[in-house]
Formats: sequence, structure tokens, C-alpha cells
Amino acid sequence: MKRTNLVNYREQRVEAGVAPATIDKQVSIAETMFIKVFDDDRIGGDVVKAFRTVNKRLTKGANAWSWTVNIDHQEKRAS
Repeated sequence: MKRTNLVNYREQRVEAGVAPATIDKQVSIAETMFIKVFDDDRIGGDVVKAFRTVNKRLTKGANAWSWTVNIDHQEKRAS
């Protein structure tokens, strides 16, 4: 596993229309799996290093709501 493999995977997922948070979650799950395998001495550290050098797609606050709930909105939802 190389860094370029992870970058290519992420680019393919973006082209497929997958949300950045979903891509980050998928990569995080794979990273956890490889770390556990590394801890069991089944793979070398170069695989784990690949995950540590790739940045997340979603930046902090990028998926935050851009609107606020007000009374009118709540009343419409209640009726």
C-alpha cells in the first residue's frame, strides 16, 4: 500500500459523487484495520505510514449548517 494508492482511491470516490465525510470515514476504517494488522506483526510500517501522510478531504466546519431554525420554520413543520 502506497500513498498514491490512497490518493487515487479518494479521487475515484470524489468522481463517483461520494461526500467528503464519507470518504474520510472509509479511509479511517481502513486505517484502523491496517493498524491492527500492523500491531499483530503481519504487515510492515510502510503501509501505516501511507495512511498517516494523507490528509482528510473534509475540513473542519465545512459540513456545518448554513442556516438557523426560527419560529416560522418550526411552525411550518408542526402543521
